Amino acid sequence: MLANVMTYQPEHLETYDGFKPTGFDSHICSELDSFYIAPVSISRDASTLAQCNWDVVTEDILNHAKHDETEIHRFGHWGCGWFEMLLIHPSDSDALKCADEWACSLEQYPIADEDKLSEREYEAACDYWERMSLSDRIDVCNRYEVSIFAARRDELPQDRTGELVSYLAE
Repeated sequence: MLANVMTYQPEHLETYDGFKPTGFDSHICSELDSFYIAPVSISRDASTLAQCNWDVVTEDILNHAKHDETEIHRFGHWGCGWFEMLLIHPSDSDALKCADEWACSLEQYPIADEDKLSEREYEAACDYWERMSLSDRIDVCNRYEVSIFAARRDELPQDRTGELVSYLAE
């Protein structure tokens, strides 16, 4: 006799059946209606926080996934160019439980991994600094009370408050 296998019923996840990217869109793909949507998504214009959360959360959920159809789906979109979402098969209990825990966690605190986010913000600020013109660097140095001589170096200067990294990372 086969045991009746119970699947996990998530409390914090929505199913794909009513998903529309914006109020101006129609439902995209009805064959995925029973799938659950992971609590993170990403688009072409995603912020550093959204990119970091996407990488951390999707990696964790996919590490728990047991069903081949739990996977990332990419859609073209008229507004943002494209977006990706992780759709979880309704029978993939381990992945659903993991995603449900992430949804609850991100509802309480919106950063999945502070260390990884800090690293990415610093890298983004360094990249931006390297691409800036000398006159733009001088303006930024003046704004954040950093010696204008730092504008000649490719290394990102440090300001007293740490706001320079946040400004350049945005």
